[in-house]
Amino acid sequence: MNAIATLCIDAPHKAEELTLSLSEYLRNSFDFKQLDAQVPLQHELELVEAYVRIEQARFGGRLQVEYDIDADLQARIPPLVLQPLVENAIRHGLMSKISGGKVRISVKETSGEGIRFEVADNGKGISERKRSALLDPDPARPGKGVGLWNISRRIKLLYGTSIRLDSAEGIGTIVSFTVPTQANEQW
Repeated sequence: MNAIATLCIDAPHKAEELTLSLSEYLRNSFDFKQLDAQVPLQHELELVEAYVRIEQARFGGRLQVEYDIDADLQARIPPLVLQPLVENAIRHGLMSKISGGKVRISVKETSGEGIRFEVADNGKGISERKRSALLDPDPARPGKGVGLWNISRRIKLLYGTSIRLDSAEGIGTIVSFTVPTQANEQW
């Protein structure tokens, strides 16, 4: 909202575009009945793109985003499994560095396995201790670091697979998982 307010004075046309992106983001992020429902991959990608446009307006040249999409856009996936990963990469990985960085979003169909999702950043990285805490949050601190755990838990419950979290301090982080093809065909 602060970015939009600032643009209203200096660049009203850009403020209008950003307001539309915010509207799309909010509409798409609340456009599901329950978290165990399925949405088309395209819906999730539109949510990601709206979120990225908002963040790019805030951070300008400090934020670069690369998309590598080679999957059926109508494939059904759980909602909100990709956007929170992109948000984490931007907020915790890149924007904590003065220079910012790049996020790469890859969604590809793999032969016989399903759709592979990968969000990679060249941000500050995560220590081994922090990685363990992210995948097994402390119940005494509710609301702290549960986003990644929630996605991991949903993927495990729905497909019996796990997310993978690779990171090196000062180099960046890669979060990936696969939604099995046969599970997609059921929906």
